[in-house]
Parts: sequence; structure tokens; C-alpha cells
Amino acid sequence: LSLMAILTGCRTTSDDPAPQPPAAPTITAIDPATAPVGSTISVSGTNFSTNPASTTVTIGGVVATVVSATDTRLVVTVPEGVGNGPVTVTTGGQ
Repeated sequence: LSLMAILTGCRTTSDDPAPQPPAAPTITAIDPATAPVGSTISVSGTNFSTNPASTTVTIGGVVATVVSATDTRLVVTVPEGVGNGPVTVTTGGQ
């Protein structure tokens, strides 16, 4: 009878919510909209990592250097070889 009480006390319930993955980053603004190679631009949005090393920003498919990062703003350097194209942000694989 004692053993049964111990086993019952150790069981898990299915009511525990599963951990949610972090929300994907979203871009709300880019300032300035155009900039020469080597200059910096500000990318505003949500769900950014505050660690520049774990954030990847591409401009027209070319990886840009993240200079600084907060959860809502990234400052990046416009890379060589970039043309017109979308800006994307990936944080933690998302």
C-alpha cells in the first residue's frame, strides 16, 4: 500500500501546458529605406534577440553584420554586394 502511494504521487498530468517556442521575429520598419554599402540602417520590429551573435539579418539575400540588438531594434551594416531585395531577420532559427 505504501508503494502505491509513492507511485501515484510521482505521476505527471496532461494538464501541464507544453512550453511554447519563441515567437518568430517580425519587421515593422526599416530606416532609412535605402542606404549605401558600409552605412548602418535600423530595423525595428518585435521578438528580436538581444544577442547580436544569435541574430541573422539579410538584405537582398546577403548577410549583414548586426552592430547592436534589442528586442525591438537592430542596427546593421549594409554589406558589400547587396542590391535591391527584402530584409529578413532570423533569431534562434526562426
